[in-house]
Amino acid sequence: RCVPLCHASAIISCMKTMLSILVVVYVCLCSLLGGALGDSTVPASGAVSPNDPSILYIGRFDTTNPIAPRADWAGVSISAVVTGTSSFGFTMTSSNNDAVRVFVRLLDGTPVLDQDLTLSSSTAPIMVSTSLTKSTSYTVLIYKRTEAIFGTITLSSLLFEAESVLRLPPRAPYRMHFIGDSITSGYGNTGTFGCSFSSQTEDNYQTYAAQISRAVSAESMMTSWSGIGVARNYNDWQYPSPIPMPKFWNRTLANSQYGGGAEYSASSFQPHVVFINLGTNDYSTSPYPDQTSWQTYYINFINTIKAYYVVAQPKFILACGPMIGDPCCTYVQNVAMATGSTFLDLHVTNGCPGDCGCDYHPNVQGHTKMANAAIPIVRNLLQAHTTTITPSSTSTSAMTGASSSEDSSSRALTSSLSLSSSSPSSTSSSSSRAQTMSTSSSTTIGSGSGSGSGTSGSMGFTLHVYVSGLSPSFQDNSWATPGTYTLGVPSIMYTPSAWGAVALNCRMGSCIDLNQVQYLTFQVSGNGNSGQLVNLYISPYTNVAFPLSITTTWQQVTIDLRQSLPITTYNGVWFQDRSGGTQPQILIKDIILYAPATSATTMHAPASSSVVAQTSSSSTSQPTSSASSSLSSCVSTSSRATSFSSSSSTSLPSSSSTTSSSSSSPSGGTPPTLSGASTCQILNSGAELICALIFLVGLLC
Repeated sequence: RCVPLCHASAIISCMKTMLSILVVVYVCLCSLLGGALGDSTVPASGAVSPNDPSILYIGRFDTTNPIAPRADWAGVSISAVVTGTSSFGFTMTSSNNDAVRVFVRLLDGTPVLDQDLTLSSSTAPIMVSTSLTKSTSYTVLIYKRTEAIFGTITLSSLLFEAESVLRLPPRAPYRMHFIGDSITSGYGNTGTFGCSFSSQTEDNYQTYAAQISRAVSAESMMTSWSGIGVARNYNDWQYPSPIPMPKFWNRTLANSQYGGGAEYSASSFQPHVVFINLGTNDYSTSPYPDQTSWQTYYINFINTIKAYYVVAQPKFILACGPMIGDPCCTYVQNVAMATGSTFLDLHVTNGCPGDCGCDYHPNVQGHTKMANAAIPIVRNLLQAHTTTITPSSTSTSAMTGASSSEDSSSRALTSSLSLSSSSPSSTSSSSSRAQTMSTSSSTTIGSGSGSGSGTSGSMGFTLHVYVSGLSPSFQDNSWATPGTYTLGVPSIMYTPSAWGAVALNCRMGSCIDLNQVQYLTFQVSGNGNSGQLVNLYISPYTNVAFPLSITTTWQQVTIDLRQSLPITTYNGVWFQDRSGGTQPQILIKDIILYAPATSATTMHAPASSSVVAQTSSSSTSQPTSSASSSLSSCVSTSSRATSFSSSSSTSLPSSSSTTSSSSSSPSGGTPPTLSGASTCQILNSGAELICALIFLVGLLC
């Protein structure tokens, strides 16, 4: 960055960079001089007060009494980094029989201790370990694994060896708020199918919500209660129920009998993403809520949350969990569409007994499958929330939240989606349209320049057809020869023959509405063979066939339905043999209908621009520019100023029309240079000297 430049904008940019480095150097020097910010020394008694600034609290705590903070929601945690102690313990009580999970880890995350403890009303100290190494720094974490029905915990002290040093743990870059019922709480997830539910069979740390949070580096707040609904709680004869989640979610403490009615301060936690998994209890028993009123209750609830988190303006994910099907899932989809949220179908478990714990709830294995389905989508939304690129009239930059390390079978499929403005197709043509991208293993069919979404593959509204099993919103209406196909996990296994077809139709009416979805994406493999003749149809419109190009390995196929089909509503997805004979088996998986995310916090691209998702770059790719400007005589002919509007870890596409924002003025001209070569040389020399000094101090740190 400290390239000697004569341009005023470049000098300012360099000075900003140096100022940032100085801040880092200041913190570094504080550490070297023994005055690290936020450090505290454990008193002679060995007991650290809960109001010590080196303790990190995540989740909702009632701190009316700052030396006795209370919490009852599942997933709240207390942590600190400690050096110079051989022992660790704490004093904590429970109003009932709460269970906590206690971790001791090295600073690099290596586990040292993982212990489950059941609490009581006893105020006796709980010693976790007496064999730590004094010269080693550790992160200690106390995590409430049980939900509020098992009581309220109160912390009295953390216990370490006298004179050891405590400091605040590093904060995660993102924040998420999970709102849900027993599934989000972790009800019965550590039990074996057929077990009885207790505090010993509930571990929120192993829920899909907690797993997602760790995977995306987010601090999470859990607001969940077993049996709760959007408008009707489990088996409630009243509708609406007196206290459903909308009247419950913003409490500091869930248990009103322990003073939990106080509202939690929104300023204390503003999330990037709100993840709601509700509806299971509303429709688990009769009488079932009617569609119109229930959807209205849900929409109003989301609007309330949006007003509560008006500063953060979070993205919303509305999930339909694995213990409920239609009509609930369809209604949740409708609410997602009405509120601009992302719908997520979590029917990815294998059911009971394999993926079930107590009372038919998902076990840890089931929760892991749910988390794996959601993680790519959450990552994508986090990037869309935190990154805004507003292109000028002459350039467009696009990026994607997918990384090269993502599993090729991820449910979100963001790492393989490709949107292109090439090969536009007419919606009235009856001929099939296909375009194979020779540079990657993805295929885009019927993509047009008219979409202008600029989302680089990020998903907004989604409708799962087949993801590790058939979605409850669809049914099997295949007319393939018996024995030639299996709806397996994670793939459909199909031997194309005799004009047969694997037909996955909507369970209720025409659920594929092109006003809600735009793209169909799926993966297909020839299972070691290639060239099988198979057409894809969007039922009932069979005048347009999409011939698949099948290879020996998995290929990602994405079809722009709006550009390829003439009507707006459809009722199924069909894969049909077009040979009339018998062909080698093919595999099909991860069939998803979706619309790109459209939000003010995502990228905006003019309709005429080509937007391409970067799929495999893990290092920075700099945009090149065909434009060159004449710099002053002080600037080396080999140096070039390039400005980035995003972080250095982001891949940016190369474009002959992309220009550096620092090399042009708002009007498109060249910024003014400083007059006089001598002035320029003085500025350059001074900047170089300061940069060199900062670099040396940085090396020392």
